Amino acid sequence: MKKKIDYFIIREPLFGTVINCYIGWTYKEMLEDLADPNIEIPEGFDKPELRQDSGGVLLNCDSRDKTGMIRVLWLRHAPDNIERLGILAHECVHAGQVVCKYRGISTDWSEPEPLAHYTQYIFQQVLENCKKKLNGT
Repeated sequence: MKKKIDYFIIREPLFGTVINCYIGWTYKEMLEDLADPNIEIPEGFDKPELRQDSGGVLLNCDSRDKTGMIRVLWLRHAPDNIERLGILAHECVHAGQVVCKYRGISTDWSEPEPLAHYTQYIFQQVLENCKKKLNGT
């Protein structure tokens, strides 16, 4: 049974980042919901047919007016088994890498803690939000 979870946002207070989360949506549904003249979907990520085999994607979309970046986490399925938890972890690492790069924070193996803590926070927030949405709370 496919579980579509209502759209939610994760706000990360330390770096002030926001991630828009689409869990259990089709890629096409997510793109349709993101349809906004101010959001520039990266080339290649704007075609659902190219994402048919993807379990998840982290999109870093520039605003057309250059006022900021819109981060979007899309997972084909709710993270309800080991494989899907792995996909979530993978996408959370991408989110951490982008935020660290944007903030000038090293992701070098000799300084792993900022990336590790950010990844852990986002991972936990996604899981907590999914649990709440699936339980109707």
